Amino acid sequence: MAFKEAGLLDSNGKLTAQSIEKRYIFKKGEDLHNPSVIKELTKNGQPMENWGKYSTKDIGLPNGQKVQVHYYYNHVTSEVNYTHSDFKITGVIKAFTENVEPNPSCQLINRNRNIYAR
Repeated sequence: MAFKEAGLLDSNGKLTAQSIEKRYIFKKGEDLHNPSVIKELTKNGQPMENWGKYSTKDIGLPNGQKVQVHYYYNHVTSEVNYTHSDFKITGVIKAFTENVEPNPSCQLINRNRNIYAR
């Protein structure tokens, strides 16, 4: 319910146009290495370079927890992949909350389970 009220997900559990517009890139497609993700995203012939792992803005839940939706998006076809199990709701990653505007050039580095923006 909180995701629908925040305008992130519709009543069918799909991302809204508004949440896709305000996306943040987490990882470019050519930097994804999970074989099951690659198989799923390229099964229709689209190259990995067209895909990326993205996040929505963070939203606050009634219990005070902040969360985001992570998903795979094809920037050429505007397709969101809902079939891979990596479409998920996760706790906020600090680097995303520091960006006022979507920043496709933001690179994230994971060191000892801490995420840093570069």
